[in-house]
Amino acid sequence: MEKWNNYCNKCAVLAVAVIAAWVAGAATLEGKVTRVADGDTIRVTDGERRYQVRLERIDAPELRQDYGYEATVYLDKRIGGKTVKVEWQKKDPYGRILGIVYLDGVDINLEMVATGNAWHYAHFDNTPEYAEAEKSARAARLGLWSGESPISPYDFRRGRFPEGKAPPKDSGVIAIKMVDGKPVVFDPATGKPIPLLPAEK
Repeated sequence: MEKWNNYCNKCAVLAVAVIAAWVAGAATLEGKVTRVADGDTIRVTDGERRYQVRLERIDAPELRQDYGYEATVYLDKRIGGKTVKVEWQKKDPYGRILGIVYLDGVDINLEMVATGNAWHYAHFDNTPEYAEAEKSARAARLGLWSGESPISPYDFRRGRFPEGKAPPKDSGVIAIKMVDGKPVVFDPATGKPIPLLPAEK
C-alpha cells in the first residue's frame, strides 16, 4: 500500500510539472489581421512586427480544391482587418505560429469547423469540442459538407482521391500571379482577384 501511495505521489508531482511547463511555454499574441492567405492561415501585425499564424486544430480546404475559396472568404470577412488574440505554444516546420485565434472571446478556429469551413485536424488533435463541431456540421451539411463526398485537405495534399475524383491536371482551379511583387490569388472562373484584405498602406 505504501509503495502504491508513493507511486501516486510521484505521478501527481509529474503531472503538476507537466502542466507548469505547458503554462510557462504558452504565449499570447495580440494584433491586427492584415492578411488572410486561406481558410487556416493568416498574418497578424503587432506594431511593426508581422507574424504568420496557422490556425491550430483545423484543416481548411486548399485553395485549389472544392470550397477552398469560400472558406478563405468566410475567414477574411470574419476577422480581416480586426484585432485578434492568438494563444500559442509552438511553431510548425514552416516557421508559422500554431495558435488558437480569438475575436471578442470567440474561438475562431472552432467556429471555422462548426460552420463547415474547415475539418477538425484529427490526425494531430483530439480536442472533443472540435470533433463534435465537425460531427454537427456534417449532419447539417454545412459549408464544405454540402458537397458530395468531400475530400479532406490532408488526403488532397497527398493525392489520395476516390476513383473518379482526381482533379484534371489542367483544371485551372487556382491561379496565383505576382502583383506589385506580392502573390495574388485569382478566381479562375472570372479572372478577378479574390476579395481578400487589401495590402497594408
